[in-house]
Amino acid sequence: MEHNIMNKGQASVEFLLILLLSILYISTAIIPGADAAGNAAEDTAGIAKLVGSAEKLSGTIQYVSLSGEGTRQTIEIVVPENSTFTCTPIAAPNSITISYTAKRTINAPGKCTTDNPSVCTKTINVGTTFTCNPVPAAPALYKVTVEKIEAGTSSRVEATFEQI
Repeated sequence: MEHNIMNKGQASVEFLLILLLSILYISTAIIPGADAAGNAAEDTAGIAKLVGSAEKLSGTIQYVSLSGEGTRQTIEIVVPENSTFTCTPIAAPNSITISYTAKRTINAPGKCTTDNPSVCTKTINVGTTFTCNPVPAAPALYKVTVEKIEAGTSSRVEATFEQI
């Protein structure tokens, strides 16, 4: 009878040991991989939203610029967290510059131009003079009204940002 109790005790200890090794494997191999995959997906989505928003705004500005006086288009853009959205910087006039700071090293050929592997920066030349009023300051969803305004003998294109 004593021998039977020892076998049950040994089986319980072996089971606990196997359970402990399984938990150790999950915590050291699987969870960090899942976190890295989640961060990569979040970074990819953030870059895609930011680039898409900048290209959408650029296209809208070009359309309004080529259209008649009083043309107005309203679009929505997303400026995700860890990013900046800048209109008409001094270094690159008539352009939109976007920057996204990733949680990991970025591998986005064609989407980013930067020396820093964890920052995605891209400048989109709009091709026409425009102004932004005010420049989006915080990560958020924005409603942007792009309008061609007559100013005497000339006209100008203005993009007005309103946080939603």
